[in-house]
Amino acid sequence: MVLLVFAGACSSAPSIEAPVTAKNLRRTGVAPSERPFLVDPLFGYPRVAEPDSAAEVRRLHSQLLREQNSSSLQASLLSLMERDVGFHPGEVLAAQAELVDSKYLETIRRLQIVLGELPQYSAALLALGRAAELGGSPLVAFEAYLAVEDSSPAAAERLEELRPRTLEIVYNRMQDAMHRGRWEAAGKSLERLRAWGPQTLLSWQASRELAVATEDYEAELSAVRELLGWTPEDRSLLVRRAELEVAIGEPGAGVKILRDLAQAYPEEPEFAVSLERAEFRWRLRMMPETVHELIAEPELSRSEFAALLYWVVPGVRYGRVRTGRIAVDILDHPDREAIARVVNLGLMRVDSKLHRFVPEEPVERADALASLLRLIQQQSPRVACLGSLKIGSAISYDSICRKSAACRLTESAADCLPRAPLSGEEGVEMVRRALRLMGKR
Repeated sequence: MVLLVFAGACSSAPSIEAPVTAKNLRRTGVAPSERPFLVDPLFGYPRVAEPDSAAEVRRLHSQLLREQNSSSLQASLLSLMERDVGFHPGEVLAAQAELVDSKYLETIRRLQIVLGELPQYSAALLALGRAAELGGSPLVAFEAYLAVEDSSPAAAERLEELRPRTLEIVYNRMQDAMHRGRWEAAGKSLERLRAWGPQTLLSWQASRELAVATEDYEAELSAVRELLGWTPEDRSLLVRRAELEVAIGEPGAGVKILRDLAQAYPEEPEFAVSLERAEFRWRLRMMPETVHELIAEPELSRSEFAALLYWVVPGVRYGRVRTGRIAVDILDHPDREAIARVVNLGLMRVDSKLHRFVPEEPVERADALASLLRLIQQQSPRVACLGSLKIGSAISYDSICRKSAACRLTESAADCLPRAPLSGEEGVEMVRRALRLMGKR
């Protein structure tokens, strides 16, 4: 009986396994998904390697793929690098071993030194791209993959995966640079966007934003044309394209866009207003280059505003002169004829004591608006918005601003800004509104 109990106890006891030894351990090797980034360190090496060194690197590389970064591999790799100092494939292999051990920063630093000497070294670029991607540096990864996309399907695949996030980062950097007024940095970011995503919506949006910020109208027109390919029904873009086409592109195309919009949406009067403005600007394009230069001025002087009136307003060049006043400081001025005309038509004032026009002084908005109110009063005295106002030399800023708003020369009295300077664009738009009020479109 005792024997039976003992036997039963033995049969129910847990089995005892053989002790684990180093001989039983088997390394799994590098995952198949990572091997395309850990290619032969001699792949793309632009120099001639010594046969013995090349063979040793390839042997150790095979060992890395089989065993990952084993102690024996580390010892052999250290021996190789001590024996053959500066051997680039050995450095790449060392970086690959660091990458396998998830030492991404060390990998990046080592490979950037190699690539500083050999920028097109494919094996180094692949490992750098993977280390940067896994280490949280998508821009570095993208650039590395971009350099080897033609020779590595894996790099090309990761490139497309990273592209949206990379473009977003570059776009945000451009926005930050613009916000800080660092226009050169913003331009470089835009160059990257165009190179890395040339046909993306984001790159064209960025192109337009920088063009608007820097007043580069030709670049803005190019961007707007492309953006309309993405959103062809965007009315605000259509109107902006029309304005730019009339100003610097194809005027007929711009006018047609606005004419189509005005016909399609008769209940929205802003399209008819935009069409009228475009037709006016189209006519201005037939005028001498002097007019276009005046319109492009960021700040008009008194003489330049006089020249703008002289060229754009019918009747100023040949209108009937009322007086024969002379300004002593315009005799040698290149715009003396225009100044003399607007002065003697009573549109602009000369200092009654010193007989000076002060041609180079910036024209204040109030002075420009007063000139246009005088013009309206002379040529269309019954226009209702003028009321009984006499536009003499003593008219107050407040009166000028109120009457300008009533006559729609400005959007409101608050837009008058009487002492502020006047740009060419603003000046010609005020002139257009005055002409419209007089029935001279």
